[in-house]
Amino acid sequence: GFCGAVVTHGTDTLEETAFALSLLMPTSKPVVVTGAMRSPEAAGADGPANLASAIFVAANREAEGLGPAVMFGDEIHAPHLVRKIHSSRPHAFTSDPFGPMGHIVEGRLDLQMRPTLVRKPLRVGGPVPPVPIIQAGLDLEPETVAAFFGAEIGALVIAGVGGGHVSSRAVDAISDLAQAIPVIITSRVGMGHTLSRSYAYGGSEIDLARRGVINGGRWRPAQARIIVQLLLSAGKSRQDIADWLSH
Repeated sequence: GFCGAVVTHGTDTLEETAFALSLLMPTSKPVVVTGAMRSPEAAGADGPANLASAIFVAANREAEGLGPAVMFGDEIHAPHLVRKIHSSRPHAFTSDPFGPMGHIVEGRLDLQMRPTLVRKPLRVGGPVPPVPIIQAGLDLEPETVAAFFGAEIGALVIAGVGGGHVSSRAVDAISDLAQAIPVIITSRVGMGHTLSRSYAYGGSEIDLARRGVINGGRWRPAQARIIVQLLLSAGKSRQDIADWLSH
């Protein structure tokens, strides 16, 4: 009885809500997430235009089967690609390096791409466990990792440097923690996969894999966190997590 829906959302975590919807939704009807970077009283407030554009997309026949999407500044973004790249300017969202799926041009929808990944929707099967994210930097300390020993968390995501790397002196602490809970290595860079077979030094992706750390694949740290939380809430295993993240 409906052709689509619009979700208005604060921009801080808008991309995460859109991504979660893309994992959970059992329907392919367009659900367009949008927001505003300027307050209503500011000159050039963008909220009304974004809302009008989102409604236009959600009700448009050409958007049938699109599923969740983000509409911002007349650009239509795929939820697994979009990310916020600026804290305050109106053009704050991008899907680089691929670009938006489409635009609104002179009152018409120009949809050039659609998401091709089709998976069985995930479900929230029970309590959603905490899954913190550590951002690795220059010489990640083992004490930072050790702080999570005995903590009531379901898993740990590490946003590694480069292709998914950490300092060599942190690897023993990471290895020990990975024996107790799933530990996932991702890249903090923002574009590109976590590497799997390029480097083998202590703290590299090959070394971490040997220590039982799960590779985050193509997913950014915040996305990996949401995936892992949903899988753990449904009672899925480490292997289930590894298989899902590798897609």
